[in-house]
Amino acid sequence: MKRKIKVAVVGIGLMGSQHLIAIKNSKKADLHSIVDINERSRAHAKKFKVPFYKNSSALIKNNKPDAVIVATPNQFHEKHTISFFKC
Repeated sequence: MKRKIKVAVVGIGLMGSQHLIAIKNSKKADLHSIVDINERSRAHAKKFKVPFYKNSSALIKNNKPDAVIVATPNQFHEKHTISFFKC
């Protein structure tokens, strides 16, 4: 069996939370880490036993995932997506 894809989720609001559940239930992906500026999202990282980062730069510096789901508010999608393409 192939290894599971390691997925980071950026932004743990309504949509980000739904992505966490979908990844947890996936047979093809594992949650790699959570990125959010809101300290309250650290509780999700503890619940899912994954690293928590306050920004995408810290994520990339420490441990690159295979894939990233950008679930931040729409006005930040472009900024966050481009930052991952540059790494």
